[in-house]
Amino acid sequence: MKKVFVIIMAATAILAGCKHQELTISEGEGSLQVNAVTCEGDYIQVTKAAEVADFNIVIYRTHDQQIVKECKYSDIQGQIVKFGSGDYRICVSSPSQEDAAWNQPIYYGEQTFKILAGQVTPVTVSCSISNMKVSITLSDNFKKELTRYDVAVSNGKGALVWEKGENRNDFEENKAGYFTVGVLTVTVSGYRAIDGTTATSSFTIAEVAPRQHH
Repeated sequence: MKKVFVIIMAATAILAGCKHQELTISEGEGSLQVNAVTCEGDYIQVTKAAEVADFNIVIYRTHDQQIVKECKYSDIQGQIVKFGSGDYRICVSSPSQEDAAWNQPIYYGEQTFKILAGQVTPVTVSCSISNMKVSITLSDNFKKELTRYDVAVSNGKGALVWEKGENRNDFEENKAGYFTVGVLTVTVSGYRAIDGTTATSSFTIAEVAPRQHH
């Protein structure tokens, strides 16, 4: 016990002899300038600046994930926007976010950046497709076997149906469906040309990921 007491007393004496110092962190305002938002991918459809102008911008503080700004890209493009010094993350996404829709690629991109007091931080955000594209090509034999038919595709959250009937043929129009990432279930239903009886078949596509074209 005596040894422990001596060690404690010695440590107390050392601390008492130290001068009290305060650690100060300089704070201030800096600025962000979003110079550009670009889109990339194998099947890019956004080509007009007006379309990209409608992209959503959300800026978070990194340390607490607090949203500090939400706006359209057109509201912030090329502008000097003031922020407190620190670390941030900017997220950019296309406005339409349906789980299943025709001709609706969903673009998303993010980037971290640092704001320094009295300085302007330039940022360019590159977006890529975050959902999946589905298109359907029918074999000649399939079209001979069935007269009227439809193909339904679902990702468990939304569904689209390609139809071939008397007054409608989605397959000739090469309609492309877009789905948020999820296991795809494909169901084919139709009527046999030889006798008019029904024919159905279904299968799943389990290996799915963003930017895939099925």
